[in-house]
Amino acid sequence: MEKLTKGEVKKVAELSRLNIEEKELEYYAEELSSVLEYARQLDELDTSSVEPMTQAVNLQTVLRDDIQEESNTNIRARAVEVLMRAVPFKHNGFAKVKSVFKDRN
Repeated sequence: MEKLTKGEVKKVAELSRLNIEEKELEYYAEELSSVLEYARQLDELDTSSVEPMTQAVNLQTVLRDDIQEESNTNIRARAVEVLMRAVPFKHNGFAKVKSVFKDRN
């Protein structure tokens, strides 16, 4: 593969809105050419026996299904019952607390 020219690097920099000084063009031409050469080498690999994948590492979700179980419902109901016994002021089954917002009037 041919090496990128300074003009090609300048065009890529303009399209990418990167400010590259004239003296840096040669350096980036060499670097980008190396990257493109490496990508070309990867194209030569035989991947016909490799299954397509969406990620490099086979990750599995560690989250469980969100299924409500009867035992959790009973525990939650008992916890609410115990907490409500400790609440000093109640109204219609809800805990009554002081207002956190004061009226401006």
